[in-house]
Amino acid sequence: VILSKHNIPQTSRNQHRPSKRIKGFFVEFGKIAAIFLLVLSVGMYVYHRQMGKILQSTNTVMVPSGQRANIQLPDGTNVWLNAGSEITYPVYFTDKTRDIYLKGQAFFDVVPDKAMPFIVHARNYEIEVLGTSFDVEAYPDSPDFITALMTGSVRISNIDNPGEVINLMPNQRVMSVNGRLVKEAINDFDTYRWKEGLICFKSIEFGELMKRFEKCYDVKIRIENLHIARK
Repeated sequence: VILSKHNIPQTSRNQHRPSKRIKGFFVEFGKIAAIFLLVLSVGMYVYHRQMGKILQSTNTVMVPSGQRANIQLPDGTNVWLNAGSEITYPVYFTDKTRDIYLKGQAFFDVVPDKAMPFIVHARNYEIEVLGTSFDVEAYPDSPDFITALMTGSVRISNIDNPGEVINLMPNQRVMSVNGRLVKEAINDFDTYRWKEGLICFKSIEFGELMKRFEKCYDVKIRIENLHIARK
């Protein structure tokens, strides 16, 4: 029996065509999948990079002389800033601690969070709290450092001297005297009514009082009689 090419059944001649089409489909599908994965990878990289920048971003609030400000931190903590003060804090609290940096004077009413302690950095001191209300005064142009506790408890440590740590209970305050921390009872709470726009004082030198007036009213006061300044 002699079979010519004209006698070969058509189905036999085309039996390999479907497999070629399937192979071509998978090739095209693989190309599309590769492009999709590439775009997805680039998108995720850009997203994580931008989110990293956002999470590391900080806010800084500066209060000029003659003014006061009331702000709320990302965790809900309420903060009053006195005249001539500056505070820096993260846009989001994502670390193990809530770190705040203060220049000047501020009153904090901290939202409790035992898993994430609240730490105020003021000059070379750190005030660590869990949930409390307290006042911190640490102006860059003054040697004074004072922390007064109203409720809760705080721990103050000296960065330059790690062994110097003081714990405060309510109605106590600590101040820097000749480079060392000294704790005492709060005898006059009127001093901390500055949030209400009041300047309360007792047994203070005239020169120091004028400095407070300069901050609160954004004026420059010149004392020509230095003898009066020390009274």
